Amino acid sequence: MTGIVDSERVRKARDRAERLEARAFSLGIALHAAAKTGEAGMTPLHLAAATGDPASITALVEAGADRTALDDEGRAPIKVLPPSVSEAVRDICRPGAGR
Repeated sequence: MTGIVDSERVRKARDRAERLEARAFSLGIALHAAAKTGEAGMTPLHLAAATGDPASITALVEAGADRTALDDEGRAPIKVLPPSVSEAVRDICRPGAGR
């Protein structure tokens, strides 16, 4: 049973990541979980974290985004989260946290 549940979670995560990538592409943003952008060396996860959007953050982490990647100022994605973000969202960004 666990394999079926895990497979479903993986499928849903891939679907979310694909939708996010399609949306980013339509906006002219190259979206690769590890790619840095011209925005101060931020990765897509940094950019999603800066908005505090749980769905985008979750999709990127589940797609393999590096939660330890540093921007040009030496900040990990968790360090650019807005102060108002919930602890649950912080946990998603926390390096070493489970997926």
